[in-house]
Amino acid sequence: GVSGVLTMMIVFGAAQGGNMLLEAANGQTCLMLDEIAPCPFTVPEGATGMAAFGYSNFTFEAILAADPDVVFFSGYNEDRSLNEAAIEALEANELWQELTAVQSERVYLIEPWVWRGGRGLTLMSRTLDQALPALYPDVFPEPLDLEGDADDTAEDTEADE
Repeated sequence: GVSGVLTMMIVFGAAQGGNMLLEAANGQTCLMLDEIAPCPFTVPEGATGMAAFGYSNFTFEAILAADPDVVFFSGYNEDRSLNEAAIEALEANELWQELTAVQSERVYLIEPWVWRGGRGLTLMSRTLDQALPALYPDVFPEPLDLEGDADDTAEDTEADE
């Protein structure tokens, strides 16, 4: 990464026709983590559809040029089962094998139903719990316990009623 800051890539779709569906810099998770792990992919200005929300297809050549330090990969089917065929296809892809993140074993499976934008604060905090230890394990050896604090508050409120 540039000056000690890691770059990351969030993959939301299996490779199709030499392209992969990624979250770009204007996506919710990329914006949330931009200060500590920027996403090096941008969508054209004035983009519509999914690109307006930060999701767009990028070529393997563009991915190789960006060469992210860490990859978060959504390797799941719509029924939330593991998409082993997509994972195996990626592992067999020569361009994928050239990525720094792949070579340094910094590719992490993520749950798209948690990571995809527009899901509210609870899932955003779960995304942080998963992302921070993967990005900076020396600083975040385990997930932050944000939910524990929220549970205590809810119990206190119920006791007051």
